[in-house]
Amino acid sequence: NRITAEGRAYMQNNLSDLRPEQLVVYSPERRRTFITVFTDVNCGFCKKLHNDMDVLMSAGIEVRYIAYPAKPGSAGIMARIWCSPNRKRELTAAKNDLEYDGFYCDEQSQEKQDELTRLGIVKSSLPSRSWPPPSLLQGTPMIVLRSGWIISGYSSAEDLIARIGQLGG
Repeated sequence: NRITAEGRAYMQNNLSDLRPEQLVVYSPERRRTFITVFTDVNCGFCKKLHNDMDVLMSAGIEVRYIAYPAKPGSAGIMARIWCSPNRKRELTAAKNDLEYDGFYCDEQSQEKQDELTRLGIVKSSLPSRSWPPPSLLQGTPMIVLRSGWIISGYSSAEDLIARIGQLGG
């Protein structure tokens, strides 16, 4: 949570520039707020956070995932998930260590390939490692609140909900 007002504004501005195609979004029926999570499909704490999805959804918290493959072998898996027409199903399966279909980006139409290239989601070249700056991202999961506050690492859903309330998420 040690982030300056300028750092929070920086995160808010950069996150607001993201397009839905760059994210995998899980939305509750009634959204109260949202969090943006930098995630790695092979990160154990990212999997734990994903398994808390029902509690977060019932609290009205939308979860927006950004692919941030940090572990060996993650980039290829995540590219296949982000290229899939059903990213939510594929990401949930992968995070639960189940079989997932995924798609190779080159199996998509040329139009889809161009879009994925423009978004930085082709093969192993997922979103740039230059953003967020290494000084802000200490590991995954990194949770960014709507207010720009950063919560690094895993917190139980109950603790996360409380922190969102405290930090104006």
